[in-house]
Amino acid sequence: MPASEAWARALQEIDNTWALTAADTAILRDLGPNLGTSDRQDQSRYLQMAMKQLEGELGRAEELASKNGRLWRWLGLLGGLFLALLLL
Repeated sequence: MPASEAWARALQEIDNTWALTAADTAILRDLGPNLGTSDRQDQSRYLQMAMKQLEGELGRAEELASKNGRLWRWLGLLGGLFLALLLL
């Protein structure tokens, strides 16, 4: 079995079990056809390129988590205040 086929199968198996976004999966899927088809230097270059793309996605995910975290904190505070007013 070629490395690219094994990579595609592995991605299908973990698709629903890992917390990957569609963009993360696309980056990993695009990496597959390049595995096992070139020399070590090219393989290293493809892996580094995929890592940089995934790091960019990580930055976007952290930014979104920070924004959503603030939103949920405020909603929790306002919900608590609302409940306190209802109990009075």
